[in-house]
Amino acid sequence: MKFVKADKDFIDDALKIRLKMLPEVNGLDKIEYDNDFIESTKEFFLNGNQTTVLAYDGADVVGCAKECY
Repeated sequence: MKFVKADKDFIDDALKIRLKMLPEVNGLDKIEYDNDFIESTKEFFLNGNQTTVLAYDGADVVGCAKECY
C-alpha cells in the first residue's frame, strides 16, 4: 500500500474515488453527477482549504482521507 497527496497529478484518481464513495456513504444505489458538480469538486481538490491523501493498492486507488482547515 502506498499513500500520496492528491495534487494536480492525481486529480483524476481523487475524483474517481470521491465519486465512487458518495453513493456508498449515503446509502444510495447510484448518483448521476452533472458537469458542474464534477468541476466544483475538482476545483475543491485543487484549490480548497483541504488536503486529500489517496491510498493505492498497486495501481488501484482504494481509499482517501481528507482534512479541511
